Amino acid sequence: MRLRRGDSSPGPQDVEATVPAADPFAERSDGRLAARPTGAPSLRARALRLLTLREHSRLELQRKLGPHAEVEAQLDVLLDELERQGLLSVQRVVESLLHQRSAGHGSLRLRQALLAKGLQPADFHEALGQLAETELQRAHALYQRRFGDQPCTQPRDLARRQRYLLGRGFSGEVVRQVLRSAALPSQDE
Repeated sequence: MRLRRGDSSPGPQDVEATVPAADPFAERSDGRLAARPTGAPSLRARALRLLTLREHSRLELQRKLGPHAEVEAQLDVLLDELERQGLLSVQRVVESLLHQRSAGHGSLRLRQALLAKGLQPADFHEALGQLAETELQRAHALYQRRFGDQPCTQPRDLARRQRYLLGRGFSGEVVRQVLRSAALPSQDE
């Protein structure tokens, strides 16, 4: 409110209008936003933006888009439509994850990551079976990258190397084979 010099009370022309604006982020009784504010992207636009960044499973999209959906049915319809259009694919999610992580992780860790994305074992059983053929080579390459040709002289050091490979998701048998081959003297000499 502004007062002019000499005025004791404000006139109607001096009072700034303060109209309370409707809160575009008002919460409904279930804790979700009541309405999409003007200019906010639609649910479909949000889904497409997420899918352009990387492949997402249905469960991941439900988690990320759930707070923005007005009703659950709206989200389910959108996800069904994206699957019909081929924009949401379980096979591409499996291939993408295995391509990104297979060099540094074993089958056990990869399986756990796929399950965490909400995929069923039947969706990725065949792909993991193909990776099992190269499990020993991948574990050996990872071991060489991490430890090189440093000799393992102490039991404590051996345990540390074993924990490293086990933590990366390689099976106990594969870890034993890698450590056994690393302990053997080089045949080149």
